[in-house]
Amino acid sequence: MFLPDGCGRSLDAAGVEHRPPRGAAGHAPENTLGEIQTGSAQGVDFVEIDVPRTEDHVLVVLHAEPVNRTTNGKGRIDRVSLQEVTKLSTENVETIPTIEDVLKAVAG
Repeated sequence: MFLPDGCGRSLDAAGVEHRPPRGAAGHAPENTLGEIQTGSAQGVDFVEIDVPRTEDHVLVVLHAEPVNRTTNGKGRIDRVSLQEVTKLSTENVETIPTIEDVLKAVAG
């Protein structure tokens, strides 16, 4: 059971807080540095990201399988190397960040 608590947040019966997954919904494509930076500029407390592994075991930030759901590529992320991932782009022509890219962006 979820109880409304304003600002899109809700509390479950145990009092655990749940928030919407997107930090900058409608302002930037999901799981991009643009979304993270826009969310930060808008004052969000946190942004939920998805972190799958590439074929060569590098952690990247990408929403879902297959990669064509959010990029100009095709196939499963776990069957694409980082070198191939760097050639993909989102609808706003952002590249797919690694988790290292995201951590550097939020640390600054």
